[in-house]
Amino acid sequence: MTTDQKKKPAPSYLPMGLLLGGLGALYLGERALDDMARYVVSGLGGLSLLAPLGLALSRIKKSDGQRRTAAKRIVIEYGVGIVALLVYFLLASGTVAADGKLHTMLQVIWPAVLLLALVPAIAMEMAFLSMARAPELELWRIRFAGRGARIIALAIVAFAGLNFASNKWNSKIDLSYFKTTKPGTSTAAIVEHLTKPLEFVLFFNAGNDVLEQARDYTESLAGNNALATVKVVDQALDPELARDLRVRANGYLVLRSGDKSESIRIGMDLEDARSTLRELDAKVQESLLKVLKPPRVAYFTTGHGERDYSPQREDKRPGLRDFRKVLEMLGFKVKRLGLTDGLGSEIPGDASVVIIAGPTEPFLSEEREALIKYAKAGGRLFVFIDPDSVGGEMNRGTIATEDALLAELGVKVSEQLVANEQYQVRLKDSGPSPYNLVTTRATSHPSVEAVSGSGNRLAVVLLGAGKLSSIESPPAETKVTMTLRSMQKSWLDLNHNRKLDQDTEKEEAIDFAAAIERPVTGDNSDALRAIVVADADIAGDGVVPNPGNSYFLADGVRWLVDDEETAGTVESEKDVPVVHREDEDTIWFYGTSIIIPIIVLSAGLLISRKKQPKRRAS
Repeated sequence: MTTDQKKKPAPSYLPMGLLLGGLGALYLGERALDDMARYVVSGLGGLSLLAPLGLALSRIKKSDGQRRTAAKRIVIEYGVGIVALLVYFLLASGTVAADGKLHTMLQVIWPAVLLLALVPAIAMEMAFLSMARAPELELWRIRFAGRGARIIALAIVAFAGLNFASNKWNSKIDLSYFKTTKPGTSTAAIVEHLTKPLEFVLFFNAGNDVLEQARDYTESLAGNNALATVKVVDQALDPELARDLRVRANGYLVLRSGDKSESIRIGMDLEDARSTLRELDAKVQESLLKVLKPPRVAYFTTGHGERDYSPQREDKRPGLRDFRKVLEMLGFKVKRLGLTDGLGSEIPGDASVVIIAGPTEPFLSEEREALIKYAKAGGRLFVFIDPDSVGGEMNRGTIATEDALLAELGVKVSEQLVANEQYQVRLKDSGPSPYNLVTTRATSHPSVEAVSGSGNRLAVVLLGAGKLSSIESPPAETKVTMTLRSMQKSWLDLNHNRKLDQDTEKEEAIDFAAAIERPVTGDNSDALRAIVVADADIAGDGVVPNPGNSYFLADGVRWLVDDEETAGTVESEKDVPVVHREDEDTIWFYGTSIIIPIIVLSAGLLISRKKQPKRRAS
């Protein structure tokens, strides 16, 4: 029997207990106590830390072989920890100057050294005690425990250093996308056509980060016309001007022309102002139109199952909330026009435009006559016809092919839907449909200025659109201009079977929208203007946020009210959802589900076959 097997001392947790108790007493004395109590408790803690060292030294004398080697390693760890504590007491006594580099260096070194010594010592002590009664001590387990504990201690030291450096640096890196919008072509056109002075007043204190962003935008916009000026004011230094413009604090942009003013709250903190700065161009344009243009009213006909900007709960069709926002951005006040509001006799005189949004029930003859009378007098109409199904049935008997109002405008709408297998969009809560269309084809007409000038970058979404065409005998001097048409390989689905029937149907370019003009007097000062679209979903909620749809509606309204010179784009840095076409969805689905896994599997099989050793002949 070997010497190492003869001496098997009973396990003793006294050294480790004294070590942890001493560390606790030392922490309590130095961090929580003062005066005499501190010295007593810290002194007892120090003595408790020396005791494990003494016990470990005595264990060396009582052991031999691998046990003695392990005990020596533990003693070394205890000794390094004691040295680190001596450095702490040296710093606490004031022996080292507190404002010197040596003091800073030692203040960082002593806790790191203490951690790197005592954590491995505890781990090695626990490993040593677990083998106290073993026939042979496995030294490799002591080394492995110490090495693992030291790695943990090094990680703690590294994270502590990183935390100290980050607090010292005290800087924030923002990797999110942020960009202040620039003036869009539409907003710039409004300023360019100014006929009276316009002032941009920025209420900010000097040196503010948000001020720099807002000033760059307003100065760029004001550069389009000498009548536009930019002024920076601190609300606290000019309270009289702030009171006149009804501004109570900094962080506002005020647009003033004559006795009219509109304020936009941006904010003082760049983080809080981000959302406003991203859409500043749209907010400025809305305020510009309120300041520069006279009050305008857009009437929505009601009482015939039309789409509404406050739809009833039982109406499952998309509402017109987003369309209403577009109108309000253009400076319109929105009202309803029903039988008791003049629709049955005479359209109100303050109507800038009348909107008919997808009725599902026919108009009364009196209502139809009032609308025709309004059109003949030079009225402005935006008409959306909904030929697609409601509750599974086609909309028979509503405004359709032979309707007198559409005949007065010189157009007709099919009851069948236009289909396309290639250029379609997938809705969130439904499968693919050849009737959910997308198009970038617009003519060079002012009512589709942005879409036609986008170079196919703006696509318009239509959900269940019909075919729009001119009637054979339109009213005299009526000019019908088709403005929006389908993409290639579209067809009119005559039997509603979602498939192209070669015998009865053909692929062709099909018109969706038309702009109609007709002079009332010789100078065209009060000419009829109307836009007819063979789809109401083009203005529906969820679709209007698509830039192509919002520009189609905005430019159409501008043309109707003779503001076509301000048509164009409104810049925005707001994130919009990406709309994939059906062919793109197919590529992504099959690419990620089938093609890429097959490539990876084939590569793995090829590599494994190359590495497989050839069998030797028996």
